Amino acid sequence: MGNKNHIQNLAGKYFHKIKMLIRLPWFRLCGNNISVTASIESDVILRHSSIGKYVYIGPRATALWADVGNYTCIAGGVSIGGMNHAYRESFSINPLLNPHCSMVKNGRTIIGNDVWIGANCTILQGVCIGDGAIIGGGSLVTKSVPENTIVFGVPAKFYKKRFSEEIWKKIKASEYWNYPPEKVKEVMPKEIFEMVTFES
Repeated sequence: MGNKNHIQNLAGKYFHKIKMLIRLPWFRLCGNNISVTASIESDVILRHSSIGKYVYIGPRATALWADVGNYTCIAGGVSIGGMNHAYRESFSINPLLNPHCSMVKNGRTIIGNDVWIGANCTILQGVCIGDGAIIGGGSLVTKSVPENTIVFGVPAKFYKKRFSEEIWKKIKASEYWNYPPEKVKEVMPKEIFEMVTFES
């Protein structure tokens, strides 16, 4: 009985890795570069995107021509990137009739490390979201978001800094997002790892 439980625990622990290994060939066919440590729900749509280590992407999310940093969490129903239809430059907004429509006209959409994007957000093409930022659920992000910032709304607007500048400098200096979870405690200053508090 104990042996069976051990096997079930191992299977549960590595299930998402096994799932990712099976799905990686399909993701690569779609022009993606995805870490095997990422956890991506089965109904996510990815095209020409790079997904970093230990990333989570929830159900029904979409990322087109996007680069997502390590440890970032993306909730369900999020839309990242995609085509900006150039309605001013032509009589049509259809790319078959309008040569100004382009998936990469405004550049790739960049999502930093350890970013949290709440459910049902829309991140427009060419936007850059800095490390450690939080995007409130249902937001429409039309312009770049600085690191260590909380924004929300339609369109998304600044709410407050996530951490004080003093704490954020120590967090950023550790570059913990370049390490596996079991090593983060070693590179993060002890007082930050154990006592991080949000600004009120």
